[in-house]
Parts: sequence; C-alpha cells; structure tokens
Amino acid sequence: MEEEKQFNLKKLLFGRISRKVIFILSSFLLVVLLIMGSIVYFQNQILKEQFINAIIETEEDYIDLQEGSIRTLSSTLEAISRNPELKKVYLEKDREKLFNYGQPLFQELKNKYQITHFYFILPDGHNFVRLHNQDKYGDLIQRATFLKAKETKNVGAGIELGKTAYALRAVMPYYNENELIGYIELGQEIDEFLEIMKKEKPNQFSLIVKKEYLIESDWESSREVKGLRNNWNDLEEYIEISSTTEETFSCLSDENADILKEETTYIEKLNLEDKIFACGGFSIMDASGEKSGTIFSLIDVTEEQKSMYTVRYVILFMLIILISIVIWAGHIAKRKISKPIEKLKWATEEIEKGNFNVKVDIKTGDELEKLGESFNKTTEVLSNLDKEKKQVDKAKTEFLSITSHELRSPMTPMLAQLQMMEGDYFGKLNTKQKESLDIVLRNTKRLDNIIKDFLEISRIEAARLKFKFVKTDLTKTIKLIVEEMEGFLPEKRIKIITEIEKLPIITADPDRIGQVLRNLINNAIKFTKENGKIIIRAKQEGNVILFSVQDNGVGISKKDKERLFEPFYQADNMYQHKSGGTGLGLAIIRGIVESQGGKVWIESELRKGSKFLFTVPLIPVKKIKQIKLLFSDKENGELKLKKLFKEILGPIGENEFENFKRSKNLNHEEIKKYIYELSKNSIISKDKTEEFKKGISQILQGKDIKLERSNIKKRGPVKE
Repeated sequence: MEEEKQFNLKKLLFGRISRKVIFILSSFLLVVLLIMGSIVYFQNQILKEQFINAIIETEEDYIDLQEGSIRTLSSTLEAISRNPELKKVYLEKDREKLFNYGQPLFQELKNKYQITHFYFILPDGHNFVRLHNQDKYGDLIQRATFLKAKETKNVGAGIELGKTAYALRAVMPYYNENELIGYIELGQEIDEFLEIMKKEKPNQFSLIVKKEYLIESDWESSREVKGLRNNWNDLEEYIEISSTTEETFSCLSDENADILKEETTYIEKLNLEDKIFACGGFSIMDASGEKSGTIFSLIDVTEEQKSMYTVRYVILFMLIILISIVIWAGHIAKRKISKPIEKLKWATEEIEKGNFNVKVDIKTGDELEKLGESFNKTTEVLSNLDKEKKQVDKAKTEFLSITSHELRSPMTPMLAQLQMMEGDYFGKLNTKQKESLDIVLRNTKRLDNIIKDFLEISRIEAARLKFKFVKTDLTKTIKLIVEEMEGFLPEKRIKIITEIEKLPIITADPDRIGQVLRNLINNAIKFTKENGKIIIRAKQEGNVILFSVQDNGVGISKKDKERLFEPFYQADNMYQHKSGGTGLGLAIIRGIVESQGGKVWIESELRKGSKFLFTVPLIPVKKIKQIKLLFSDKENGELKLKKLFKEILGPIGENEFENFKRSKNLNHEEIKKYIYELSKNSIISKDKTEEFKKGISQILQGKDIKLERSNIKKRGPVKE
C-alpha cells in the first residue's frame, strides 16, 4: 500500500512537469554541448597555431645563432690572417713548430668562442696542420665551405656534417701580400647551439640525421669512446646524434622526420611526468644546400594548457547558471515560449538529420530571441566542423602506418630464424619437419608482404610516397624490365613483345615506373595461357607517356572492371585469391600512378584478355598527391563527370555540367556529341578534346548514368 502511494506521488509530480519545460532544458543542453564543443575545438586550433609560431620562432633563433657564429668566426679568421708572427711561422712550413706556436691561440679560441677545429690548408687543398689533431694531416679537403672559399676568394661558411657530428665551419683564403699561401679554417660543433637555445628557453632539443650520411662503424666507435649506448638501430632511416636530455623523445620517428624535412610545423602533444610539451621542429640546411638533418623541439606548454582548462571551467560554470535561469523562466512563462520552443525542436531535429544550414526565426524580444541567435551561430560552427573529417582520415592513415610498422618489426627476426632452421643451422630436420617448416616459412613471407603493402598504402594515403625524379631513358628502362621478367616465362613458353615508339628523355622515377610495369607484367604472366603472348607498348601522347600491358589471358568482366583497383576486391576470376596475392597490388599501382599525376585503367573482355594502361606526365608534379585508397569516399559516376568537366573547361566547367545534366541524359553518345560541338566551335583545343574523350570513356566504361529528363529546352555549348 505504501509502495502504491509512493508510485502515485511520483506519477503526480512528474505529471505536473511541463513537456515544454523539459524540451527547453533538452534544447538548451544541446546548445551547451555544441558551444562547449566549439570552444574546445577553437581553443585547440588557437593553441596549435601558437605551437607552430613557437617552433618557427625557435627556428629563427637557431638561424640567428648560426649567423652570429658565422660573423664571429669570420672576424676571428680576419684577425688570425693579420697576425704577422703566425704567418711567418706558417711560411717556414714546419708542422711541429706551427703546431706548438698555434696551440696557445687555439686554446684561447676554444675557451672564448667554443672553437673545436683549427686548420691550416695548403693552396692545393691538402691539409697542412690541424691544431686540434696534430697526428692527422696531408688529406685532401673537399668540403663545400672550402670549395666555396676557393671559388669566391672570400669566406666560405656554413653547417657541415662530419663523421659523427655537425660543425659550423668558416674558411678564409690566406694571403702573404697578394700571394695566396693557403687557407685558414675554424670550426665549431653545433652541440653548443642546442645548449645555448635551451638556456634561452625552457625547451628540449634533439638533432637527428639520415643514416645514409654516416658510416655505421665510425658511429659505433665514437659512441664507444664516449661511453654512450649505440643507438644506430633506434630508428629505421634516421639516427639521433645530439640531444639536450638523456630521455628519448617519443615523437622521434622516421615519418615525423620526413614531415619536418618538408615544412616547419607542430607534430603532436606529449605528457611527460607532470608537464605537457608540444613536439615539432625544423630541418637544417647545410653548406651544400642539402636538408640532411632535423631538429626536434619540445616546448613546455603546461601553463597554456592550464589556462585553457580554466577558461573551459569558467564557461561551463556560467552555462550551468544560465541553465538554472532558463528553467526558472520556463516555469514562469511556458505559454509565451511554447511556439519558439517548437521552432527550436524542429531545428534540432533537422540538425540530427545532418542539416546544419537550418535557421530559426524567433522574435520575442527577450532571452529566447538571443537563444535563437546563439543557436543560429552554433549551426554555423557545426557546418565548419565537417572540416575535421580530413583530420580523422589522417588519423586513420597514421594508425595504419604505425600499426603496419609495429607489425613489421618482429617479422625480420622471425624470417631469419625460420631460414636458419630451413638451412639446418639448428640441426638436421626430417622430411615431415621440413614440410611443416616450408608451410610456416611460406605463410610468414606472405604475411611480411601484406605488412609491406599496408605500409606502402599508408604512405600513399598520407602523400609520403617517396619519388626520386631523375633524367630517365624510358626505352632503356622498359627493355631492362622485360629482360628481367623473361626469366619467369620458360615454363609457360610465353612470349613478350615490345612496341615502343620513340620516347623523349623525361624527368621521372624509373624505379616507381618499373614497380608498376613489373606488377602488371607479373599479373599478365599468371593469367596468360601456355604459348600466349604479352605486348608491352609505350608512346608519347600530348603531355604524357602512355604505357600498356596487354595479354590474351582470362580477361575481366564489365561489372568487375570498375572496382578492380579497390583494395581487397576479388573478381569472379580474379588475381588475388587465385594467385595468393595480398589483394593490394592493383590498389598500390593506382596509388603510385595517381600520386604523381598519372591515370590508370583497364580495357578487358572475358576470355579474350586484358589491357592495363597507365600514364606518366612528361613534367613531374611539384607536390605528390594524397590518394585515398582504404578510407576513401567512393565517387559515383556523376561526381567524376562533374570533376572532369571542371578540369577541362575551367571555371565554367561546373556550371556547364549542371546545365548539360538538366538538358540531356548523361550517356556516352550525348556527351560525345557535346564534345564534338565544343571542338568544332574551337572552345577547346585538339589535345583537350582527346583528353576529354578518354576521361569520359574511363568513367562510363560503356555504361550510362541514368537521370530523369527535365522540361528545360535543349541547349548548345557555351562559348567563352
């Protein structure tokens, strides 16, 4: 009975609560969440901008420090060159005497200016005396700073990488009256730079360099002499050569180093003990103009973060108070606010559907009108949040890259152990053991290939795919690849035929072109019958080189052609599941080709064979394109056509497409007639006409995009 009374009491209490008041509260809570979300987003954007500016400022400090040191070294060289007693001793060409005479001067410079290197160099470039190393002399100096001083007959200065460290060097011609008697060189190891910058600001610094510029044995020896751990294998392509802290930065990675080599920027935020740091950096330009090193910087942003959280708490507190006021006002004036609340309810439902362009028109002259205005401003913020999608895509790509890298790390020792077992390194195996081991080894190699493919795709999606553009003889490249691939043919007695027209020498990456050709030829070999043939063609078409690999194998159906270059897509008779491939090969081919501004497509018919075609621009792209493969939003045919219209016709392309779509069906024949009219009226050039036709063929591939005809009259093409 008591429980029934309590139930009725609850029912009575809740029944008296106005639904409109509840709706007011819900709507306002939504606004609060949106406002807080917007505040958090914009605060993070502002902080990110501050971090980037702080890193840029650090780079400027480094440059100022370098330039100041160069001025100091240059003025010191000038003073040394005017010392008559030193010059007299040098002209005697007595190494020991010059070394003994110059030692006090070297020690003074070392203590006063942190000079670590002092050379006297003969006019022919051979080292005469090293005041910092008496036993080493006679070697030929070929450093960029020396060559610059020799060429300009003036001071040559800049950062240069030695065997194990960077040094700032300055070289000056040494004259006796008007006669060149040699060169004087001073050097200063830039480890001191990092310590100086650390004293100026409470930041930590780490200097890394590409391994290709160092010799591993020299590095191991230097670390052993200094009593330091050999860190050669900490990173794959880079190595840390100097740091202001014994702790290793968690943001040190090959990927981050590659990013900082391209631009000075902020990478990520790190929590270290009880402090928060922003990690970023910039590249070092050496005397030869090469970006060989990168400086990582950890900037203490603890106070900035605390201030940001304080602002959020204050705003949240104010919003809570405001909510209380709204609830109180709702009880007093629920009739007055009923209609505005309905508008807010409708607008909220539209937002939930994804319509962020909705607006509410509330004219009450009170807080509700202001609330409506705030709501409208919030929807504007929401429409901008779509930009974050790009950041999410980037996060996905980074996750893929990191995961693949971590998976790959243990694969090398696993394969090595398995191969040692196969070679009876751990004892002779019986037949059954060898068969089992062969299965494990084969599948481990396949797994390693899959991981490698994932790494390649992650680089493609992040626009970090490495290209080395050099002057390339494509005819020679194709012939070498064909000779290489012919070794796979004897069993099936397949003949490879090359039909190569005269090709120009272009700037391209022969290794990447070779990678694409090898994969396509390998696919052709797998699916070409015995005594079949594969035809490799290459010719110049306009501003591109057109390649094709044609076989008379199993062919591809029409429904499979459109999705053939998607990762993991398996056609009914297709490559991956029959050949034991990773399912990523053709996707990687697409990524490689499109990253450098080319196109790839297929022409095929079941049981008649396939022809894979791709293009390479005559002039390489200035910036590698970001190609979405795994996490892409697939374009439908209409979007692709719209994009093509814009590429061919320029600013009027989008409008022209919409007009055409309204007046005609988007089918192959209608578009061909339209292109003919454009060409006939000289609206587009002959090259543009051919490019337009090919683009349409690739998108439609024999299929039309069905649209309802409108009542709009047919129209001809627009003239510029």
